Amino acid sequence: MIDTVIYETHVRGFTVHPSASVAHPGTYLGLTEKIPYLQELGVTAVELLPVQEFFENELGRDEQGKQPVNSINFVTCHDGFTLNDLVCYRDKHNLANGEDNADGDSNNYSNNYSNNYSNNYSDNYGVEGLTDDAAIEVLRLRQIKNFISILLVSRGVPMLLGGDEFRRTRGGNNNAYCQDNETSWFDWELLQRHREVFRFTREMIALRKRHELLRQERFYTAAYIHWFDPRGEPPQWNGPGRTLGCVVNAQDRAEPALCLLSTPNRRRWGSYCSCLLPAVPGWSSLIPRRRRRGTSMFLATNQCWRSRVAIVWKIVHWRSCSVARCATLMSNS
Repeated sequence: MIDTVIYETHVRGFTVHPSASVAHPGTYLGLTEKIPYLQELGVTAVELLPVQEFFENELGRDEQGKQPVNSINFVTCHDGFTLNDLVCYRDKHNLANGEDNADGDSNNYSNNYSNNYSNNYSDNYGVEGLTDDAAIEVLRLRQIKNFISILLVSRGVPMLLGGDEFRRTRGGNNNAYCQDNETSWFDWELLQRHREVFRFTREMIALRKRHELLRQERFYTAAYIHWFDPRGEPPQWNGPGRTLGCVVNAQDRAEPALCLLSTPNRRRWGSYCSCLLPAVPGWSSLIPRRRRRGTSMFLATNQCWRSRVAIVWKIVHWRSCSVARCATLMSNS
């Protein structure tokens, strides 16, 4: 179970769109025609909607308490925004549902101009919905990669909402249960348009599978995780600093340690800052990234790089959950 990567999708919506190019659209047979695609992505299980009832004990709970295997981790699911819409819409857009936009959970979106809502879970970065503004698209793409990264380096069982790996959108509708149309159908043309997100998701799933340290059946303890600030010292948890890093050591010393850096920043555009890594022989970058279009996190293993100094680029604030990207890692000369 701990090695599972779940893909959540609706049987009909998955292949009913003409762009799915299957012989049996909108059916179980149509879904089976997409199995090679799911295998390429790297998922190991498919959750089909509607969800069937199950007994909690089947998930492995016992009287000793819950473990990572009991946690299904997800950023988005069938209820609420898709991952693309989470970074493209500040408000829900459910008028087509016929309930005067009153349906759908209001906590799934943010509205900073009203005191009625306290949960700011989404943002549009300046334009509601689709935009051709290149700068906004850079921020949105980076945030999508941030969420995918966080999901797939977290202990527990990750669940990816079907289509998030190629920026599937429902046009800001966060309650599309009644939309048996292109609002909820998978548009497979988006796979070619957003191939970079698919590639990134596939590589993050593969990274998770390569490092057993990310898939342990026990939660982290102080014996195996070490937190540090930009100076490489223990962080002041109540202090003003916002840059934080950690090194996770494996119980099996043959497996390399992993290092994760994050620099939350409330400014949309920030500046470079240095971060002194713990004195472990050699670090190499693991999360695939590009200079301006990469993830806002830095994950490394202690195998290749010799310098202890990482240069971190403080970038994006995503309302109540913000992370920043690592611009470069200095190598040995």
